[in-house]
Amino acid sequence: MILCAGRGSRLYPLTHLLPKALVPIGEKPLIVHNLEKLAAAGIREIGLVVGQNKERFFQLLGDGKSFGFKLTYLIQEKPLGLAHALLVGKDYVQHLPHFLVILGDNFFGSDFKQFIDAYLASGAESQLMLAKVENPTNFGVASLAGNRIVKLVEKPKKPESHWAVAGLYAFTPRIFQEIDRLQPSSRGELELTDAVAGQIKNGYFVKGYFTANYWYDVGSVAGLLQANKQYLSQLPDKVEGKISDNCLISGIVVAAKGCRLNHCILEGPVLIQEDSLVENCRLGPNVVIGKRVKLDNCKLRNTIILEGSRLSGVEGVIKDSLIGPNCIVKGNKGEEKILILGADANLSI
Repeated sequence: MILCAGRGSRLYPLTHLLPKALVPIGEKPLIVHNLEKLAAAGIREIGLVVGQNKERFFQLLGDGKSFGFKLTYLIQEKPLGLAHALLVGKDYVQHLPHFLVILGDNFFGSDFKQFIDAYLASGAESQLMLAKVENPTNFGVASLAGNRIVKLVEKPKKPESHWAVAGLYAFTPRIFQEIDRLQPSSRGELELTDAVAGQIKNGYFVKGYFTANYWYDVGSVAGLLQANKQYLSQLPDKVEGKISDNCLISGIVVAAKGCRLNHCILEGPVLIQEDSLVENCRLGPNVVIGKRVKLDNCKLRNTIILEGSRLSGVEGVIKDSLIGPNCIVKGNKGEEKILILGADANLSI
């Protein structure tokens, strides 16, 4: 199951209309990255837990056949916590010996098949992917004895380790016994951390799977930009569009068919998608330009611009920014700017 029903409040206003699992990393939505990893691991049946935004997912994924999956939509009417989201899919998985759970706003570098194989070979009741982080107070944190998780605390004020729960789980249907016993937390939600903590308390072997690969919580602007930077760093040069000889290029540049660039300085990694027009601009590093975007006389750094947007005459550097689809930004002030814009915004600066 992939859990995608959260509101995405940390990415507002972008996620007012666009579910956070559909926010792009590079040239494709986050959920497509995760589907590709599941396909590589041999997974072919997926339950997608969504909220009232089901139609946005269906427009992209349909019934899943074009991606090689049998896709079932499971509706969580209200975002009442991750454990509640899992409960929505109880009938979908309770006949299985084991199943995976993925948080839909996480971006992974790890191999899912290695995670699955390690779980099946261990005899553990549950397995959680763990990643070492510098700021454990922002995550669910595991205390360990070897690879056995002996304690699990959500966002502890005084963490006992730096091992954060990294958005990938393997369970048996017995996890629902613990979920059925839960009471809402102080924030009014059924916490998946509390359900796993119940398994630990009852003596089950809950295993930690340690990953040294990258992992990002993409539920915030900072996390999204970090994931985007990581993804861009792995791309090979690929120029299919038209880049004029008067452009200066350094680093990785991916320019898709139909895009045109004139009188630009590109400091890669930079990715420009189909049918975009970029003139008199300085882009990079870590910039993604969506489809059918028009840019004129702009400077962008560490920024994502979604399809159909137009920016012109913005003299100061736009940095660390996220600009939604079909936005218009104009202006001539010279200061550096950070912009977080939802769909169809019209801004003069």
